[in-house]
Amino acid sequence: MLKKLCFSLMFILIAQASSANNSFISFKVTANQETQLGFSVINLDLKKSTDHWQVFASPRYQTAYQDGYFDNKIMASLLDNYGLQRFLDLREIGISYNTDYLEMGLGKKIFNWEQTFEINPVDIINPRDFTDLLDWEKIGVTGAWLKIYLSDWGTVEGASSFFVPARLPMHKENQWFLPLPIGLILGERILPQKTSLQNSGRLCLNIASWDLSLFGHNGYNPFPYFALQDSRINQIYFTQSMFGLSFAKEIWADVIFRGETAYFIPEKKAKDDSYLQTVLSFDRLWSDESTETLHFVVQYIREIVLKKGENSNPNSFGRIFKNYLGTRLESDTDRFNIQVKNLWQIGEYDVYLQVAGKYKMLENLSLDCVIDILQGNGFFGQYDEKDRLKLVLKYLF
Repeated sequence: MLKKLCFSLMFILIAQASSANNSFISFKVTANQETQLGFSVINLDLKKSTDHWQVFASPRYQTAYQDGYFDNKIMASLLDNYGLQRFLDLREIGISYNTDYLEMGLGKKIFNWEQTFEINPVDIINPRDFTDLLDWEKIGVTGAWLKIYLSDWGTVEGASSFFVPARLPMHKENQWFLPLPIGLILGERILPQKTSLQNSGRLCLNIASWDLSLFGHNGYNPFPYFALQDSRINQIYFTQSMFGLSFAKEIWADVIFRGETAYFIPEKKAKDDSYLQTVLSFDRLWSDESTETLHFVVQYIREIVLKKGENSNPNSFGRIFKNYLGTRLESDTDRFNIQVKNLWQIGEYDVYLQVAGKYKMLENLSLDCVIDILQGNGFFGQYDEKDRLKLVLKYLF
């Protein structure tokens, strides 16, 4: 049951400049027993295309928690760096050239290389924003990319981008912040001194009705190592390599079998674990001639340490799910959308449950209600007093 609710009220107006755009203005108020805070977002999704060229930009002006180090923004904060900040962020901006055989581009981009649902060990080009722990939104990276189409066989993709660290809930004002041990304070973030260029690639093939992808990545771990210096906890970043595989295939009666597995190898001076992360899932979509659909997903997440390191970092945000099972059930009709999803740890009590519903009141007006519950003795149990209720009123025009 809910112990203490964190109430959120978000009013969203979506203004579409064209059928391809998805721009919005939002305002959210959150409150619990300790704080009452307001959040606002203005997001524009802008695209201009010709036969072969496309220019795109997604600027966002928002009030939100930064992580104290002022990265991922292009306008100075109007508030101090220990609370809410107003800043302008270009989530994406760039230019791309497209033909029937290739796509190439330059700029800041959010890539979508995932195959499974929400938890994607192979999709690590873009770091995540954990300042809202339950959203983990992707952060754009700046660089260049190339995609070559191999006729009916598949595609080859490559990207070189500059390192951007993940954003963590490190502000004491953030509802997801966990207090540091008594006598310790957060120190400095020690970013890479040498070049921070990262290289990523994947080969996508369709073989005997299997969608297969091979991945490679050489760059920095977006999650820091915490090093104690006197009474300060510093954040240090080391390089890592990743080799991965993803697949998807319909195995029986519209049941899709999906999976991702990634092998992470840290640089030697990190002295961290080498480990394997795997996600396996089955999902099925039922639909009729109307717009009614039912989608069910069951997913297993597992981490296996292959080589133990001297300075093992098993509690990194990138290694939350050691042995978890998750399910998701979504029903969608003309007027209602209901979704129930959960994650629980096998062998230990640790649970995250989300129940969400959407009611389409009018053609362009809908109301969402989302309940998040976290309980247990593991990762989610750390936040068992931060259960949340969120209401969203959305108007499309």
